Parts: sequence; structure tokens; C-alpha cells
Amino acid sequence: FHQPGRERAVLDRMVVANEGPFPDEAVEAVFREVMSASLALESPLTIAAGDDDALAAARRRFGSAARLSKEGGPVEALDAVARGFAAYAVVSVEDGKGGFRGFGLDALADADIPVTGEIVVTAAGVTTRSLVAGGEEPPPSGDDLTSTVVVPRDEPGAIAGVLSVFGRHGVNLRRLSAGPARASVRSKRAGWSYQFFVDLEGHRD
Repeated sequence: FHQPGRERAVLDRMVVANEGPFPDEAVEAVFREVMSASLALESPLTIAAGDDDALAAARRRFGSAARLSKEGGPVEALDAVARGFAAYAVVSVEDGKGGFRGFGLDALADADIPVTGEIVVTAAGVTTRSLVAGGEEPPPSGDDLTSTVVVPRDEPGAIAGVLSVFGRHGVNLRRLSAGPARASVRSKRAGWSYQFFVDLEGHRD
């Protein structure tokens, strides 16, 4: 029943049609609640959240009619989707105070579940970014963002070589951050302990 692409298109049309004085964010929030309640009548969504920030993001994205379940962490939230207990998992991956949250990114990188959405919430002056995992991968919309994990070879110039590929093909990078390689990578790549998280403009296809 849940069709995120169609939902986004409807919300965008509502915002375009808004002539004020009601702010665009409020228009979107009202219609999202209408959609959430309507969906609950047909097939209620269960959303697994990895922490408190993810729970707040899930409430904003899926509305108050969705069944929200706070799990023990991002791994447990993703496992709830893998086992069929939840339709989506929401995992917080970045905040305005501490930057990237490696534990959430590691969990997403190791899970065989597609990342299909992004949620940004600002509260008390701090912006938190969360990713939605689960559901069907959305088709290209013309305004897409892809997140990927890069583990380069352990040799001089490896990072520059990776980045030059994006430049040659005209791909704009939004974010680039390094962090310790997750355990599944370290076990295969002794001697190399870092991985790079890259957000780039464009659809994965």
C-alpha cells in the first residue's frame, strides 16, 4: 500500500499550490498526517528506529499513525526489517554536533537492505540526519542522492584515484568522511583500517 514516490509527488504538489500565509513546512506536515492516517486504515506501517533521534525522524517522516518501535540500536532496527517485523528501519547517521555516526553507517553497510530515503530533523539548534532502509528502491527522480562506502587499496594515491573517477564522470560529491573500517572489512583486509563514506548526487543506476 505504501508508495513513497507517489506520496512525495503529492506533497510537492501541495507545496507548489500553497500561496500562504500557511508555511510550506506546515502544509507538508498536515498532509503527511492525513496520508499516515489513511494508510493506517489499509495497512499500518511498523517502523523500527535505532535510537531516540531516529525515532523522532521516523515520527516526522511516517506520521503519528505509524507504529513506531524503538530498538536496541541500528543493527536491531535493520534486523527487524530483515525478519519481516517492520516495513522500514530508520537509522541516524549524522548530527550537527558529532558529525558522522559510524555505528549506524556500519550497520547499513553490512545489511542487505536498500537505503530508500533520507530524513533531516532540526531540534534545539541541532540538525540530525537519518536514513530510511527498506521497501523498494525508488526509480530515478532527477533529484537523487546516493550514499556509498569506499574501501581503497592500501597504497599511495588510492584515495585520489577513487575521487578522480567521480570528477572524470562529472559526479558531484556532497559529503566525504573517513572512519575506522567495520569489523567485516578489517577481517578481510588486515593492515587497512579506514573506510570512506561518500554522498554523491545522482541515482545509483
